[in-house]
This record gives sequence, C-alpha cells and structure tokens, in this order.
Amino acid sequence: MGSFAVRIASSVFTPPLDQDCVPGYFVAWIVYHEMLHASTRYARERPPSLSHAGFPRRGAHLPRVRARCAWEKQNLDRLLKV
Repeated sequence: MGSFAVRIASSVFTPPLDQDCVPGYFVAWIVYHEMLHASTRYARERPPSLSHAGFPRRGAHLPRVRARCAWEKQNLDRLLKV
C-alpha cells in the first residue's frame, strides 16, 4: 500500500488507499508505517525495505489498532485487486 523511496527520502502510496471505502485510521497506519521506514533508515537500525518485528510494537500505541487489523484482514484482497 506504500513504500519508502530512499533515494528521494519520500513515501509513495498506492491509488487503492484513495477510495472512499478505506477508513482514515487505516490510511494513517500506512503513513505511520512508511514514516517508520524513514526513521529506521536514518537511524541506521535496519534497511528501509524490511518490515521487522518491531514495527507492530511501535504502532501499538496508535488509536484503533484492533479495528485497523480487522479491517485489513477483511479487505486487503479487495484493495490489492484494484
């Protein structure tokens, strides 16, 4: 749904996130996830392309975590087909 482009230090998001059916809390998670890639890249913790085990733990404080996980589980296939 998103990727962090190291060379331009910018995140890119896929068009399916721009659908009316996608809740804001899900989009916020994707944005946060890509920001973590940027922060880990510049902190030299890990290569930016890896979503390591610490990512979910870092996002656990965000509101609606369970709702985001449930929504993703129910809708990811549909989003990837767009």
